[in-house]
This record gives sequence, C-alpha cells and structure tokens, in this order.
Amino acid sequence: MKEEYNDNELLSVPMGEKWGYINLKGEVVIPPQYDEAYLFSDGIACVMIDGKYGFINKIGETVIPCNYPFEQVTDEYWKVFVNKTPHSYRRLRELGDGIWLISEKKDWDVFKYGLIFGDTIIVEPQFDFIEKCGSGFVLHQGWEKGLANKKGIAIYPQYDELKSIFDDVFMVELKDTKLNEKYGLVDIYGNTLAPVIYETPFTEYFEAAAVDYELQFVTSRLNGHVVYFNNKGEKIWEDKSGVFGVCGSTSSTI
Repeated sequence: MKEEYNDNELLSVPMGEKWGYINLKGEVVIPPQYDEAYLFSDGIACVMIDGKYGFINKIGETVIPCNYPFEQVTDEYWKVFVNKTPHSYRRLRELGDGIWLISEKKDWDVFKYGLIFGDTIIVEPQFDFIEKCGSGFVLHQGWEKGLANKKGIAIYPQYDELKSIFDDVFMVELKDTKLNEKYGLVDIYGNTLAPVIYETPFTEYFEAAAVDYELQFVTSRLNGHVVYFNNKGEKIWEDKSGVFGVCGSTSSTI
C-alpha cells in the first residue's frame, strides 16, 4: 500500500531530463517522466508531456490525460473537479460568505465577471470587474459602477463612484457634463437613502473623534448647510451655520 501524503509534502524536482516528485525524506514517490511538473493542490498536480498538459494524482495516476494545450487544461480541471458538469465559466476566488467570483471568456481576449453561490449564479458574467465592498459587491462596467448583494444585482452600473461608508450603506457619486460632482446614499438593496444632490463627499463625522470614539455618523453639505446622517443613512440634523465642532476635537469645519 502506497503511503499517503499531504499536498505540501510532495515536491516536483528535475531528475536528469525529466521531472518527478519526491517526499520530505528525499525519496522518489513518482518517477521522472514529465517534461514539466507543478506542485500539488487539492490532491492533483498539472504535468506536461510532449507539449501537452494534464493532471495526475498523488500516486502518479493520470486523472486528466496530457492531451491539452496549457490554455485549455484548466478548463478541463474545472469541468471535472469543480463543477462536475461542463460550464463555460471559471471560479476564480471566494469573495466571502461562500460567494465566488467567476469569469467567462466572451471573445479572444475579453473576459466578463459574475458571482456564484453554491451552484447558483446570482450575477451572470457580464461585467468588466467585480470587487467586494462592505456587505456588497461593486459591479464595474466601463467607467460606471453598480451594486450587487447576496441575492443578485441591486443597482445596474450607472454611477461614477460607489463606495461603502457603513456595512449596508454606500455613497454614490455622479458627475454632470461640466464634471461637477454630486453625492448621495443608497443601501445594500439598491434603495435611495439620500438623493444625489449633496455637494461634498459623505465624510466621517468629526473625523478625529470618529477614530477615537467610533461614532457612527457622516456629514455632507447642501446649499452651504452641514447635513448629518446616521449609520442607517437617515438624515438626522441640518446645521444652517455651515460650521461644526466638537469638544476636544481638532476638527471644526469640513
């Protein structure tokens, strides 16, 4: 019976003109027979023979024959070991809470990105890029940004900027034809909390104090007034003086 090894206990090394695998004692586990041999991951390793690639397991058995160009062999891996049934997309990495970023090749050198949870695609691969942001995911399409949550698309790309300020609250920005910026707030479900009419970015309330006391407020300006919002995106105060301060804070204006 052959000894079982963890992935990190086998190393591919050159042995003359071919590559094989050794264990931590320097013993040959898989004899040299490959033109290229890569490290093991999830119990299998990619190898190359005569310019074609495939996969082997940790006892040297072929699990995907060396019949594929390098750019195609990973597709075979996903079909056999990840999705179990053929799909045109690839899982790239987990973004959190079991949601994975996926990609699909649309043209010779064009890929689009989506999201999948388990076996359910929650965002079809159609966007230029997707990134985790707060409790949601920012969808990039050209210069525009939208928002997705764990159930799917909440806002199709339409904003010039979209960023998290609290877990479920996001600041959005739009520029007019003269590149003047206006700002608003939306929630994780795509609901508008504050219309895109505010004149300055929503900043932490008394920034220095916010760091010290973890205050859950943000402020913006509208018609010279300072407007206050809580961590739910609710407007709670409007100061017509346009000046604010807090005892002990080095900040007195925004």
